[in-house]
Amino acid sequence: MAIRRLDTASVNFSTALDQLLSWESVSDPGVAHTVDEIIHVIRQDGDQALIELTNRFDRRSVSDFAELVISADQLDQALRTISAEQKQALETAAERIRHYHSHQLQHSWQFT
Repeated sequence: MAIRRLDTASVNFSTALDQLLSWESVSDPGVAHTVDEIIHVIRQDGDQALIELTNRFDRRSVSDFAELVISADQLDQALRTISAEQKQALETAAERIRHYHSHQLQHSWQFT
């Protein structure tokens, strides 16, 4: 599939951009329905639903919420055991995420 290019000088640029940015054109109703069901079940059954869904989707076998908690020592150990390339990739991703979301920070409760 080729990457679609938009030209701001084109007469139909605004329409093409609106279509590209339209959530409905890229969203899958099946996925949205599944997400709605998951949210409903977790709101209804709380942590127990979260455990059951984790076991189902992540192919885990936990019986207690505490088993899902990763300690600081475990995180440090994991960081020490990954390759330099993997560590660099994670640091790059984290920086990109921080940079992207820094533009979303509200500096005031007022909105115009």
